[in-house]
Amino acid sequence: MENISYLGLKKLDDLEIMTVNGLTDRFYSRINKEFKDSSLTIDIKKYKSTGKRSKYSIHLRINHPSIKNILTAKQYDWDLATALHKTFDNIFSEIEHRSKKESIKRKKSIKP
Repeated sequence: MENISYLGLKKLDDLEIMTVNGLTDRFYSRINKEFKDSSLTIDIKKYKSTGKRSKYSIHLRINHPSIKNILTAKQYDWDLATALHKTFDNIFSEIEHRSKKESIKRKKSIKP
């Protein structure tokens, strides 16, 4: 996808990159239904711990001309796929929240 930019992929191995690309493509199609041709920025940070596991922090940003402010969401987890799922769930709830807010403003402006 040309509208998706990734930050921090150099610290990930090949399996993690495939996971990120697969999940992002699947979730971007849902975002693209709401906002056509929106740009998505994914910032992935991998923190090494003293043990065998790593902690992942995901930051998402959606930019579209129809959105007044950039939509953002962030989440962290010890599992990369779980962190991505939680972050996309957060961004979808933010989209839903914004759309409800806009519909309430429209209803108030219609009433005399």
